[in-house]
Amino acid sequence: MRVLYWSEVFWPTIGGAEIFAAELMSALREHGYEFIVVTSHDQSHDHLDLPDEAEYRGIPIYRFPFRKALMSGDIGLFIETQGKVSKVKQTFGPDLVHINAVNPSVLFHLKTANAYPAPMLVRMNQQIVSSQGGGPNTLMSEVLRTADWVTCVSQAVLDEVHQWVPKIISRSSVIYNGIDLPPLTVEPLPTEAPILLCLGRLVPAKGFDQALTALATILDRFPNVSMVLAGDGSAKLSLEQQTAELGLSEVVEFMGWVEPD
Repeated sequence: MRVLYWSEVFWPTIGGAEIFAAELMSALREHGYEFIVVTSHDQSHDHLDLPDEAEYRGIPIYRFPFRKALMSGDIGLFIETQGKVSKVKQTFGPDLVHINAVNPSVLFHLKTANAYPAPMLVRMNQQIVSSQGGGPNTLMSEVLRTADWVTCVSQAVLDEVHQWVPKIISRSSVIYNGIDLPPLTVEPLPTEAPILLCLGRLVPAKGFDQALTALATILDRFPNVSMVLAGDGSAKLSLEQQTAELGLSEVVEFMGWVEPD
């Protein structure tokens, strides 16, 4: 089975959904499934110099300037990007298009759906924000209505999806994320000098700025507290500036990229 995996962000961007996607595809390849990844070149990779085409664990990755094409008002770039996506679909010939969360780039899938028609599976990884769902003319509603099947990571997300688009009730289900438990022995954490760890992609949506603000409010009560920010991303510079402005430079460490292993 040939699957086109469409995701707004993908490796080396790191996050829960990205790690799960990479592990899922790697596992399914062992059972004879074939994958390619279509992702955005400029959504969260703007701080990295990444090629338009690459591979991850033998899986081809195609990166397109979706964000620039949508926001620049350049109709020529929009049409050019649409044509390149169509060519990738026609060359690969997918049996299934797997949409990993509904993001603006999915518009290019809808616009090229006839280039190589295939069933569409939509994976909902988080709750719908009010600006995404709702009326019949939103991208979220259009994608969900036209999906052949919708899976959600929790019952709460599924209930919300049903509320927004009742027509998909018979074409949707919950599939929980599965994880391997690490072989670690749980031990009590030291409390004499608390260390707070924030681990993830350094982008605005993750809320690291709120963690720094919270840290500044508790230093009077816990003068020995410190914080480690592990990860990399486009918000790193602004977070470093916020750290300095809050007077936290002596108690906050930026570790940078940390290999998942």
